[in-house]
Amino acid sequence: MNFKTTIILLVLLIAAGGYVAYDRYKNSDKPEPEATIKPGRLFDLKEKDDVTSLTIRSEGGEIVLNKDDKNHWRMARPVEAAAESWQVDSLVRDLVELESKAQVDPAGKGLEKPKFNVEIAAKGGKLLKFAVGDKNQLGEMYVKVEGKKKAEVVSADVFERLGKPANELRDKQLITATATDIKQLKIDTEGQSLMLQKKGAEWQLITPQALPADESVMTDLLGAVTNLRATDWIAKDAPEVSKARFDKPRMTVSFTTAAATTQPAAGQPATAPASQPVWTSITFGQYEDISKEKVYARLSDTQAVVKVVSQPLETFTKKPLDLRDRRVAD
Repeated sequence: MNFKTTIILLVLLIAAGGYVAYDRYKNSDKPEPEATIKPGRLFDLKEKDDVTSLTIRSEGGEIVLNKDDKNHWRMARPVEAAAESWQVDSLVRDLVELESKAQVDPAGKGLEKPKFNVEIAAKGGKLLKFAVGDKNQLGEMYVKVEGKKKAEVVSADVFERLGKPANELRDKQLITATATDIKQLKIDTEGQSLMLQKKGAEWQLITPQALPADESVMTDLLGAVTNLRATDWIAKDAPEVSKARFDKPRMTVSFTTAAATTQPAAGQPATAPASQPVWTSITFGQYEDISKEKVYARLSDTQAVVKVVSQPLETFTKKPLDLRDRRVAD
């Protein structure tokens, strides 16, 4: 290869590189192409996050789930309650992404009396309605979208989840406050009442006697409150509620996120009327059975009746000296 040929190849290489750079620059301000809907999908929704409401009707009743202003799922029916968002999100995603494997005559596919009638509302005023019929032996189910004559054959992965009871979709976390939010804590049992207050960064036992509280013990107590989760939900009018004996509770644990008010010194007038803090109480009734693994509980703010594991009762069972700051004692 002579010198002249080398120069020509170098010029061509520079020209090609310049064209590529120019083309990238020219197209840099073009928006990315929108995600397209996969062929075979039943619905023209690109994202599960576009869904704002899900309604499932079956022989077991009606479940209505709506998104709130913070994009969290809440149950509107059969009860007003927070929902387990990850479960609802997963179900919505799988419903939105249903793909048709084939179209068949709907007759004899269980669609005359559907197992489920589903409605999905989405942004832009979209409302999708479809019925779910029988499952077949191949792990598929029959779906008929409103307005279409044929039934669609789709995967039956969501069939069992559509049939979940409403209580399994409720958020099992009972307390929304965090440990750092709580400023006052009361534990009432028969014959004893403990009152604890947070002053600055330190906790103190106020009643029945004044003692600095141990940091590790307070961590356990606050964790037992904020980590309380329901294992079962009980209807307020269910006969089972009478077994709880909330009229004679084993224990009542109450907390508030309001700081303790400072009382004026003797002889000094109060500068402003003290506002009453809002307290949330958890009333622990009787054990579910002789195994004592679960105990009935009722929350004052929602009046929800639930079963919880009984271990927190052991954490809450304390004497004043169990709460004292051991560093001070030493």
